[in-house]
Amino acid sequence: MLNSYSTNESNLVMTESLDFIFESVQLAILIENTERKIEFVNPLFCNLFQLKYTPQQLINTKVLATANLFSLIFEKSAQFEKTIIEYPENAELVKSEVWKLRNGKTLLRDYLPIYNGNTLNGHIWIYREQKLSTSSFYKENNSALLENALHNIPGEIAIFNLDNQIVFANKAYINSHEKRKWAVGKTLTQYFSYANLSLETAKNRVDNISKVIEHKKAIVWEEVSISPLQQTQYLLRTCHPVFNENGEIESVIEQSIDISEQKNLEFKLKKSTDQFFNTLNSVNDVVIHTDDELKLKFVNKAWQELSGQLAEQYQSKPIFDLLSIKRYDLYAKVFSILAGKQTGHEGEVSILSKEGKEKILKYNLQRSFDVEEDKHGILATLTDITNHKLQETQLLELVKKEKELNELKTAFVNMVSHELRTPLTVISSSAEILELMIQTGKSYEEVCVYTKQIIDEVDKMTSFMQDLLMVSKIEAGKIVVHTSFVDIVQFVQRICDANFNPWKDGRKIEVEVKREPVKASIDQKMLEHALQNIIQNAFKYSSGKANPKLRLSFSKTYFTISVIDNGIGIPKNEMENLFTSFFRATNTSNISGTGIGLIVTKYFTEQHKGYVTVKSIMNKGSIFTLKLPY
Repeated sequence: MLNSYSTNESNLVMTESLDFIFESVQLAILIENTERKIEFVNPLFCNLFQLKYTPQQLINTKVLATANLFSLIFEKSAQFEKTIIEYPENAELVKSEVWKLRNGKTLLRDYLPIYNGNTLNGHIWIYREQKLSTSSFYKENNSALLENALHNIPGEIAIFNLDNQIVFANKAYINSHEKRKWAVGKTLTQYFSYANLSLETAKNRVDNISKVIEHKKAIVWEEVSISPLQQTQYLLRTCHPVFNENGEIESVIEQSIDISEQKNLEFKLKKSTDQFFNTLNSVNDVVIHTDDELKLKFVNKAWQELSGQLAEQYQSKPIFDLLSIKRYDLYAKVFSILAGKQTGHEGEVSILSKEGKEKILKYNLQRSFDVEEDKHGILATLTDITNHKLQETQLLELVKKEKELNELKTAFVNMVSHELRTPLTVISSSAEILELMIQTGKSYEEVCVYTKQIIDEVDKMTSFMQDLLMVSKIEAGKIVVHTSFVDIVQFVQRICDANFNPWKDGRKIEVEVKREPVKASIDQKMLEHALQNIIQNAFKYSSGKANPKLRLSFSKTYFTISVIDNGIGIPKNEMENLFTSFFRATNTSNISGTGIGLIVTKYFTEQHKGYVTVKSIMNKGSIFTLKLPY
């Protein structure tokens, strides 16, 4: 065939003789001009592609429009349409191009550009059907050569007609020339019986040949046999149909490939794989392997030991069913590793153990490769670090406590130094003044002023030492609760009248009762101590302001005692440290105090199954509330 065709007619008008030639040959032909319009198409082209139009109706129509009418019969229709567009643009010869149809047939196609000198004048498309026919196998002049070639192929090859009779068998299929000659025209069952071979094997092969004839589709299966050397032999057998030019099955070809070596390698690989998985099942770390869709393929026994859940129940389920990962960034990293954009990732995740306790696992994610499927998945290892994290937490807690202890020691020394130095200075100076007053004969009333100062300072020191002793008992757990039912209104009123009405600056505590009073079971000494602390603070930190208030409120299950002042308030950023040992707000430096009272109040309240709340605004006041059950 020539590399290109030439014509002196720029419009490519076919003569009657040329029409006759193109219509006579057994080729489907379409000729188009440079405008991509059809100049000629023969009837075989229309029949081949089952077009509803005659050749005359297609003349002068667009080639691309015609291609759209039949492109879907090709397996790769989109690629077919693409070549219809691109080949005329490149104008390069294409010969014997193979195209498969959806009905199983195969077409060969030639594309030839038509030139007049150096000018491109048009394009020729030629289609022909590729056929395999066994009926002509022995009719060709070279049949002996082909038969000899088939005899020298190591795999078994046999051809059967539609009656399951042997048409041809090579030496690998039947080694003896006499047996091969006898077998032609016989069925497999007859030959196997004659050769004293397994009739069960013959029946299986005959059934598969019949299925190929019935369904017009190839069948592949594995067959196990014993070789002459008494070794197990594995054969991969294929039966596929052979069609004539009318699309009808003419015969069936059976062939085999010895896959014994591959099967032995598979067995060895499986044995190695089993040993590998047995090793993985013996390690303490959890090992997880997924496929390319993140579905679980393997989970070792360590998962069951850790979680109490069977690994089998997660088989083929997404990895996220096993690991409850809720963070989007971790999802993104998993898919990034799977796509090869990231080599790996480490982190921590928590699960519930079979005992119902939280376990912290350190995970390591890597991209894995599946040799069998030639795809990538995820390989994850999970290490239980719960004890390690616990030890780490305990160590940090010890460091924190050590730091707090050092801070407490410093605060304690500073506080004791300050709280003891002031009263001792007052006592010392008062004693010196008393000595002078006695020497000069001052009156009793004048002397009493200074003796009272000494007594007051001693009381402060005594109270301070009692607070320290109380904190010591609290920390040692030596405080015992002794409760009794008490009229709360009378209890509160007694404390206020005895200690705060009036306060030393002349102010009083205003008591307000809401709702019907109820008796409650309390430890009177504890609650009295707790209440005195917050009332005393209300007076101390609101000097020069209005009277503090005490609001007593009763509900169905609990009562509350709220102490309200209009004092200096507490800085917002220091509220969280309010109930820690020896802590004092930064705006209280000029007001005496130990930083112990609120700790005692909080502890005694909690011993009553209650709690303390605080609300405060700088320079406007504070509200301390004790909420206690009856």
